[in-house]
Amino acid sequence: MTGRDGETPSLVEQLTVLQRTAARGLAGVLDDDGCTVEQWRVLRALGDGGGHLMGELAARLVVPQPSLTRIVDQLGDRSLVYRRQGEQDRRRVEVYLSRQGRTRLDRLEALVRAHEDTLRADPEWAAMRRALRRLR
Repeated sequence: MTGRDGETPSLVEQLTVLQRTAARGLAGVLDDDGCTVEQWRVLRALGDGGGHLMGELAARLVVPQPSLTRIVDQLGDRSLVYRRQGEQDRRRVEVYLSRQGRTRLDRLEALVRAHEDTLRADPEWAAMRRALRRLR
């Protein structure tokens, strides 16, 4: 991986290439199962079994709150998540993973693991990771 004039690309450039390569492949795998990467990320964040406040979830996932609301709406329409008013402050909304959401998350996690195994076996991916390590 080289930049302009044979320079080594910056750390940010290399991370961006790795992230986009991984995410593009994962998006295809998840799309075949009717899910987006962002939906999977929300399900995964809720997978710890606790309720999460929308604002905290948006910050944790680095997703704008309006986008998170749309994603949670979509997941709620499919009964994968549900919302509940906060115990202490009724104005705050907590989001939880439903039983169906847990089943779906388990299936998606198997797809993600298989995708990651494929990435690890790819010589081009391994070369990009080695190049990244050299920047340390």
